[in-house]
Amino acid sequence: MSNGGFVVLHRSLHDHWIAGDAVAAWLFAMLIMRANWKDGIANLPRQKGIKILRGQVVTGDQQLAEKINVCRGTVRRKLFLLEKGGMITVKRYTTGSVITICNYDEYQSIKNEHGTTSSTTSSTTSSTTSSTTSSTHQNQENQENQENTDNQLLLCSEQKSPVQINDPKPKPKKAAAPTGGSEVWSAYSTAYQERYKVEPVRNAKTNKNCSDLVNRLGKDVAVKVVRFYLTHGHSYYLQKTHAIGLCLQDAESLHTQMLRDSRVTSSQAQQSDKGSEQADIFDRVTKRLEQKYGSKET
Repeated sequence: MSNGGFVVLHRSLHDHWIAGDAVAAWLFAMLIMRANWKDGIANLPRQKGIKILRGQVVTGDQQLAEKINVCRGTVRRKLFLLEKGGMITVKRYTTGSVITICNYDEYQSIKNEHGTTSSTTSSTTSSTTSSTTSSTHQNQENQENQENTDNQLLLCSEQKSPVQINDPKPKPKKAAAPTGGSEVWSAYSTAYQERYKVEPVRNAKTNKNCSDLVNRLGKDVAVKVVRFYLTHGHSYYLQKTHAIGLCLQDAESLHTQMLRDSRVTSSQAQQSDKGSEQADIFDRVTKRLEQKYGSKET
């Protein structure tokens, strides 16, 4: 290949399918520009003395990919389309390929206004006279730039056709059985809304409180206790709007009250404390009188 002179692109390409494929069009134009304008000899690393005819180019997929700034898999696919369309033929070797541009002579000849035909070879610079030397230099360049390729089709990962896998229809997941803590919370939330007409706040702390209630009382008892708790009229519970933490704090006491069907209010507790205090005073006075006067025998 010579860097001098020019090549011809026929206007019929405008109506060709290649006009709608920018990568294929640029690749085809690149091949035309790189094609040998005169017969020569090429030497590949493992294939010596390959005869290269006019209209042929020795190259490699990676080299073309770098020239047109696409991946090697794209080059392979576009070469396949060009070959399938009868525009080129590709002969692959272990370390490169020889691509022949079909009808190269027909389209790379110029008809002047008098109807005579002159080959583009006559319009090249004087350097074309040393065709064998130029071809050899190009072949050496190809030898340095080409990488070892095989005959397997390599596609770029980003442009591979998606592989459709007919997976069996996924089975619907079974709903997880409610845990003890969630059942306690459900009972608490329902009773809370019945009393306060709003939903209680749920977070990690309240979830843990419900789980701890189950651990201390058992699931069934804990459910009953939280319902009982929301009916309790103790002033402190009312002040704290029956927070679930207080239910956990007084779990055993609430359980006892529930079984006795009694609710100990603050006033009742105070009365009970007062009665206990009075009983203690009476017992102390009685003991002192017995010690001082002794017990009377009847």
